[in-house]
This record gives sequence, C-alpha cells and structure tokens, in this order.
Amino acid sequence: MGFKVRRSVVASSYLILAWALCWLSPGHSQEPNRDIPANAHYSAGEQGWTCSHGFTQVAGVCMEDTDVLPSQGAFEVFDGGQWRCRSGYHRAGRFCVPGVAPAHAAFVGEGEHWECDWGFQKTGSECQEIKPPPHGYIEASGHDWACYPGFGRMTDRCVPMPNPAPPSG
Repeated sequence: MGFKVRRSVVASSYLILAWALCWLSPGHSQEPNRDIPANAHYSAGEQGWTCSHGFTQVAGVCMEDTDVLPSQGAFEVFDGGQWRCRSGYHRAGRFCVPGVAPAHAAFVGEGEHWECDWGFQKTGSECQEIKPPPHGYIEASGHDWACYPGFGRMTDRCVPMPNPAPPSG
C-alpha cells in the first residue's frame, strides 16, 4: 500500500511539472512590446513600459533627470529635441517662467503675447473696459466700439449724421 501511494505522489509531481513547463512555454507567454525607448523597461501598465530609475518620460522618450528642466510642465518638445515654452510662459535662462498678463487679458499663441478679453481694449500694458457712448455699441471683435446706423463717430461720442438729400427727379 505504501508503494502505491508513493508511486501516485511521484506521478502527480511529474504531471504538475509537465503542466508548468507547458504553461511557461513561449507559445503561452505574452509577447512583450518591443517598441520601447532607450532607458525604459517593460511594465504592466497600459503603455507597456516605463522609464528606468533616473529617467523621466517626456514626449514618449526617456530623458535623464538632469536633462529635464525643473519646470518641465511649461515646456513642449519639437524638432530635434529642442525645448520651447508653452503659451503664457517665457524663457528665463534654463527655465520657462509664467508671464504676467494684465487683468481682463489672456495669453494667445506662443510666449507672452496676450490679448484683452471681449469688451476690453488694450491701452499700453493694460486692458480697459470699453464703454460705448449713447447710440454706440461694442463691435463684433469686442475690442472697440461703433455707432448705430444714422450716427457717426466723433472722437468719443456718436453724433447724428445728416440725412442724404433725396434724389431729385
């Protein structure tokens, strides 16, 4: 009886070993993503890889932490791995620092270019509210005012325009 139990245990051990070897064979393992950047390693995340210790992911590549500028959130990468500042930031040495727009303004485009909000007009380095005179309105661009039909702009007011003479005939 002891011999049969021992033979059964040995046979079971061989079956478990055979199953484990089959399960670990290349036919049943996941194929790793071979398209990973330098200085990265495979990971279980959705992307399939992560940057190695001492490297940070920037635009799909792993850059050495010493190459990543401290304010990297303000940068974008473009041709040749050069850095440029995002809208609202300007370069100050190795850093992109936030610019200061006046009240009622927003940054547009690259660098520190700003424009006044709708209903405000650029005056020097400020945005002043547009206050149309009687018989005037803020025009579609939102950066100036115009007079209603029948009125003409005269410096800072709208004045009635003379009616053209009716055609004689």
